[in-house]
Amino acid sequence: MSIKAEKIKCNAEEDLFDKLNVKIEEIQQDYVLVSKQKMAQLTLEINQLKDGLAKVVNKDVIQSTFKQHTKQLECRSIAAEKQKLQRELELFNSRHESTLVELEKERQKAAQLLQQSKDMSDAMVEQSLFWTKFGSNVCTLLWKASNNDESVKAMLNGDSGLKFLEVASYAYESYFTALRLHKFAKAKELSAEHDFIFMLTGFLTNMTASSFGREFLMKATDKDSLLDTASQLLVDLSLKDLEWAKLRNLLLKIFYNLSLNERGLLFVSEQQNLLKALSQSLSDDQCMENKLQSIRILHSILLEPGMTNAIQQVLHLIPREKLSSHLQYSSGEVKEALQELEMEYRVHGRES
Repeated sequence: MSIKAEKIKCNAEEDLFDKLNVKIEEIQQDYVLVSKQKMAQLTLEINQLKDGLAKVVNKDVIQSTFKQHTKQLECRSIAAEKQKLQRELELFNSRHESTLVELEKERQKAAQLLQQSKDMSDAMVEQSLFWTKFGSNVCTLLWKASNNDESVKAMLNGDSGLKFLEVASYAYESYFTALRLHKFAKAKELSAEHDFIFMLTGFLTNMTASSFGREFLMKATDKDSLLDTASQLLVDLSLKDLEWAKLRNLLLKIFYNLSLNERGLLFVSEQQNLLKALSQSLSDDQCMENKLQSIRILHSILLEPGMTNAIQQVLHLIPREKLSSHLQYSSGEVKEALQELEMEYRVHGRES
């Protein structure tokens, strides 16, 4: 072989060797050389991981599937409950609408009844006012006509007199109740009723001024209710309000007139409210005429020797020192009446 041929062969081998090195470098960049033992161990570990992963994945899948099934059942239950609640809601809405319709009917009916009640109440008030005014006018006529014993006797004879006292007793109780409801408002706030009671009391004053009238009243079964209410009125009516002074004056005159009768005096002496009212009048009454009437009633009680208990109550309610104080600050007829009362105190003081 020639030198030239050998040279060409050497160059070819070098080129092949260079290409082989380049290829080896490329392979080393993409691949790693591993021994068969390491490769077998790596393969074993990969297979073990695959088996474990399958078990874990299968368990998670089963749990997820169970949970999904449970959730589906819950969703179905919720859907069924929702449908049930929807039906109940529709039923309640239907009932609610029916109830609203019924309620509106009841409201209309209640409004009608309320209006009817108001109309009836207004009518009753008008009727009450009419009869109160009518009664007031009748009592005014009776008061004017009862100025002597014969006219009183003519009025009270028969059952009509007893029925009149029954009505009078009811009128006093009704008026007293109305006053309490109004917390003893001024007379002008119950003007119609006040006028009626005032005129009625005026007639009773004239009636008890008559000997026949006093005896008639003392025998009547309604006297207790009538006179008890009258004495309670004396206690409760304001002594400092002059609007009540005239009514109190007439009431005091009734009891003074009764004290002129033996039965009447006994009845008056047993009235605890009256004795209390007389004591209050003596101390606080702004009307001198009423004070004078109170003193006269007390004088009537003290003049009767048989009224031991009543006399002791009077002496207890109005001690002598208190009477002396009243006497010191009084004048005119009131002072004269108190002086006469003081003389009776001295008599009873000596007796005791």
